[in-house]
Amino acid sequence: MKIYLTIIPCHCIKLMICQCSSFTTLFLLCRTMTEEIKRAILNALPALSEETLSLLLTRLNSIGVGCKSDLQYVKEEDLSDHLRPIETRKLLNSWSIEEDWPYLFTQKGIYSHFQHLTDISILEKMEGAIAEKGKMILQFFRQKPTNPEVKQVLSMFEASGSTILGPCVILCLMAHFKESPDGLLLQVDETATPADVERLPLPDAPRLVIQGNKFVSKRWMLTIEKQVVMTPHSSFSAGLAALFASFYNFNLEYQQEASCVLEFIQRCFVGINPDSGSKASSGKKRRHTMNVNVCTLMRKLMDFHWLGL
Repeated sequence: MKIYLTIIPCHCIKLMICQCSSFTTLFLLCRTMTEEIKRAILNALPALSEETLSLLLTRLNSIGVGCKSDLQYVKEEDLSDHLRPIETRKLLNSWSIEEDWPYLFTQKGIYSHFQHLTDISILEKMEGAIAEKGKMILQFFRQKPTNPEVKQVLSMFEASGSTILGPCVILCLMAHFKESPDGLLLQVDETATPADVERLPLPDAPRLVIQGNKFVSKRWMLTIEKQVVMTPHSSFSAGLAALFASFYNFNLEYQQEASCVLEFIQRCFVGINPDSGSKASSGKKRRHTMNVNVCTLMRKLMDFHWLGL
C-alpha cells in the first residue's frame, strides 16, 4: 500500500480554517434560530407531538421562515396540512400579538398603555398603596387575624426578616379570602431562567413569577398564556403593577382562583370603583355585582383606620 503525502500551501490552510469557522458559526446560528422557532410553537401548542412539531418546522423552513420575526408573515393556509384549524389560529394569534404590539411587553409600555386606557399612573398608585395602605392592612391582620392561614403568613413573614411589605400584604389578603397563592403568584428557583419557567405547566391567566423566597425576593417575571412576556425585573410593587395592568391592556377577566384579591387591588389600591360590573367571572358568565367579601373587608379596614386616628 502506497501512502501519498499532499503538501497544502500555507495560505490554503488559512482559507480552510476560515471556511470551517464560518460553517461552524452558521451551523450554530441556524440551530439557535430553529430553537427559537420551536419554542415559539410550543409556547402556544405545548401538547404538540414531536412528529407534528418536526413536520411543522420543516414546513416553515420550506416557505422561507429563517428567524422568529418571520413568523408574523405566516398565513393559516401555510400550516393547514399539519394543524387543525383551531390549533393554527391559536398559533398565529400568539405570534402576532408580540410582533404587532411589542411595547406592551416592556414595563414602560405596559404602564403607559394602562394610563392611556384609565388615566391612572399604575406604578405610582401601586407603590403608594403598598407603602401606605399596606402597612395599615398588616396592622389590621396582626390585631385581628381572620383565620389560621393569615396567622401563618404573618409568622412566615416575621421569620424571614424581610422588610418588603408587598408580598406579605398580598399573601395575607389571599389567605383572608381563602384563595391559593398560586392563583396569582408562582414561586420558582432563584436561578430559574425564562426558558426554565416556560417549561413548567403554566396557566393561561397572568401570573407574577417570583424567583426565590416570596417574602424576600426582588426578582420577578410576568407570564401570560403560558409565556414569559416580561423577563426578570426588580421591585415587587412594580411587578404587581405590571400584572394588574395586563388585565386591562389585554381585556382579560380576573381568574376565578384570585378574583377577590384582584378586585380588592382594583378598588382599594388602584381606585377603580364602578357601581356595577366586574372583571371577575362567576362560572361561565361575568359577574355584574360587587364582591361582597371584598366590600366587607374594605369596610372593616376603613373602620380600623378611623379608630386608629
